[in-house]
Amino acid sequence: MALHVFAGPTVSRREVAAVAPGAVCHPPVRHGDLLRLGLGPQDTALLVDGLYHHVEPVRHKEILEVMSTGTLVVGCSSMGALRAGELCGVGMVGVGEVFRMYRDGEVVGDDEVAVAHGEAPDYRQLSEPLVNMRYVLQAAVGASVLPPSAADDIIGRLKSLPYPHRTWRRLESMVPRGREILARIDHFLSTVPTARNIKHTDALRALRDVHSGALAAPPFTTDTQWRTRHLLRWTAQFAPEAGGAGPLEIFRCQQLYDASFPARWRAFRLSHIAGQTSGSSAALDQAALAAARRNGVAWETLSQDQKRHWLSPDELAGLDADECMLRLLVRSSPFDPAETAALRAPALPRNTRLLRDRVVRAKATNARFLAASRAHHVAHLREVSVRAHLLSVWRRCDRPFHGERLAAWDRGFRSPDEAVEQARPFFLHATTRNRAVAGLARLATGLA
Repeated sequence: MALHVFAGPTVSRREVAAVAPGAVCHPPVRHGDLLRLGLGPQDTALLVDGLYHHVEPVRHKEILEVMSTGTLVVGCSSMGALRAGELCGVGMVGVGEVFRMYRDGEVVGDDEVAVAHGEAPDYRQLSEPLVNMRYVLQAAVGASVLPPSAADDIIGRLKSLPYPHRTWRRLESMVPRGREILARIDHFLSTVPTARNIKHTDALRALRDVHSGALAAPPFTTDTQWRTRHLLRWTAQFAPEAGGAGPLEIFRCQQLYDASFPARWRAFRLSHIAGQTSGSSAALDQAALAAARRNGVAWETLSQDQKRHWLSPDELAGLDADECMLRLLVRSSPFDPAETAALRAPALPRNTRLLRDRVVRAKATNARFLAASRAHHVAHLREVSVRAHLLSVWRRCDRPFHGERLAAWDRGFRSPDEAVEQARPFFLHATTRNRAVAGLARLATGLA
């Protein structure tokens, strides 16, 4: 049983450890983080803070997928409160005032909880979340410190600002008698200090609740219509790693670099089209052709443009119609990460241990480059450099070589561009593994 807490800047790691000893602390949650953990019925995930704006936020279907395993997912304070307000009707548990505001429709915008903050591990807060300011102003109205009209005017002015610009000090120049109003608010907060930061108060309450076991997961819906192809792709992309490499990473490695992969991919794809997994290669070929014909796809019904699109001139001139059709069927059926059967198919994985080691070493190489300079992120690699590397590998592997487009299709890629993008994480390791570390700087000339 494990408690996983995603937090910062609302609550610090030190505070998490003090309130919930033994909790596993994570940075603010983002897309994929929950799926990476392999959570189960004995686990709890507490979402406090989350990233968005510059990165993909945690998706609703990710949370649904985790809850479907029996995991208790709790949200409070910030991104957690926002998602809990949206998903409390299907099993996510919300805690605190900010959650209540979202659940009851008092606030609706995600900017209400957004703040500008610094880097990990401190996540120093650089602006004030509107939901905190709203809570303070409403409390001040309740204590007759401010009239309702003044509070509404201030909230309206703050709402008009981009979230990184929202601070109490900004009110001095934004509203009439701003300094006097701030002084009255500060005096009021000195009598009720917990009202100043309701996000923080909610986070401490949620930590106490999950640590004490006071919360339980409500029944989860059995409807699985939310399990879309997007979610299947995400579960493949962010599957828990074994030995430092995930199943999709291992698949991509062999897809790019294993010389025998095209033949094994062809056998897998034709078996899938035929709807059978046993039989000789010739029998599977004929079954795939028959299945295609039943669905109205046959060599004689294709136009010359279609044939020239999927096959090279040499293939059209030198191969019989059945073989041309088989190649066309394979090339027009690319791999989709949502096709999880491909990641588990016994016919596809080969030298899994060696592939896993290569993935791990590639990650280590990328980390070394990134530690030297943020400009050395694999996303900044020049496309022309990665493409040239990939083509040199495929030319050595494929005899005969029919060009980058057909080589990519024979490996299950939708296009050479997709292959180039998938090769980025492997490029630095593949091109430097036989060079001295001192020579790595020279490779940076291949970076944008």
